[in-house]
Amino acid sequence: MQIELKQEQKIEQFFEEYYRVKKWDKQSNDIVAGIFIMIQILLMVLPVHTLWEEENRWILLTSIGTLSFCAPLFYMASYRLVKEGQQNVQMLSQKIKYLPVDMRALKKWRIRLLLQWVEKSFLACMLIQLLFSLIIIHKISWMNVVYVSIVAFVIPMLSNGLLIWLEK
Repeated sequence: MQIELKQEQKIEQFFEEYYRVKKWDKQSNDIVAGIFIMIQILLMVLPVHTLWEEENRWILLTSIGTLSFCAPLFYMASYRLVKEGQQNVQMLSQKIKYLPVDMRALKKWRIRLLLQWVEKSFLACMLIQLLFSLIIIHKISWMNVVYVSIVAFVIPMLSNGLLIWLEK
């Protein structure tokens, strides 16, 4: 436990120093992830009951397919890919291999970071979905909770968590 804590501190120090020099790399990924999350939150204004209608199914597929996967993907790209010079992009594992850090500790740290980010977006989506379901339909059903749980928590955590865990 003590060793993992020291390794996580070294990882955090590395990213603080790296993004002190390359602020725009992190900020650009955060902006794109924020745009995707804002679109997803705006789509949560429509209660899931209205999305089951035939003409609105494309909204459901769009929110599930792209937004729930892409937003955390762009957010975590800052912690997966690093730039050397102007064009040379390489995996973080190649850059960090000279630090006295275990890859398992790096993966755990990134999954914890992903979980914190997904939790925040999940809570915002859940709040918006339930609030507008009360306003528009005047009821909250289990479909609202399941829909938001799958779209805003399960899909982002599974897809991006697997990408992190399977990375070499």
